[in-house]
Amino acid sequence: MIHAPDFLDAINAPADDRVSRLVKGLREHVSWNDFASSLVEQYDRKRSLSDRQLDAAERMLAKIAATRAAKAARDEARTQVPVERLSAIHLMFGRAMDGGQKRPVYRAAGLVLSLAPLSGRNSGSIYVKDAETGDYFGKIDEHLVYRAVHAAPEWAADALSRIARDPSTAAVEYGRETGRCSCCGRELTNPESIALGIGPICKDRWGF
Repeated sequence: MIHAPDFLDAINAPADDRVSRLVKGLREHVSWNDFASSLVEQYDRKRSLSDRQLDAAERMLAKIAATRAAKAARDEARTQVPVERLSAIHLMFGRAMDGGQKRPVYRAAGLVLSLAPLSGRNSGSIYVKDAETGDYFGKIDEHLVYRAVHAAPEWAADALSRIARDPSTAAVEYGRETGRCSCCGRELTNPESIALGIGPICKDRWGF
């Protein structure tokens, strides 16, 4: 692919060099672009392209480069989304582990958060999934950064920020909205648990 500086060089280069640079760029797209394929085929047969064809090739390669650059920027923005005060979520999981939870799972604001295996390559991270579908949205890494996958919706970052502002309140809201404990997922049945919006045992174990 001709990157932006290479592309500008191709425009200003001597004629033969310009042709070779453009043809090199076109070759990278012959598998999916019929126009690029036809120009490369002609060049391989005749060793030449018209000025009109070269101009069209320049426009096409510039458009492809711009589209890819924009996509890369969007992907970068989506795969590394800092969210304020995510340390509160990490601290919450630390308290749960100290309270005897071997595999702590937390549910709130439409999300399910779970601790990554301590022996895996994501040790220290917290997985983020959709509470309804189980779809994987990304992880909060050891640097307290939410790294979302490309398909993750924007609301997931907002939900994490909401949880991080006050994990205890978010847990209680979940319990009162769903009738289930945010921390163990069990149905809240006794009056105390229903009133609290969370099971009293989980409340103590998670340090709420």
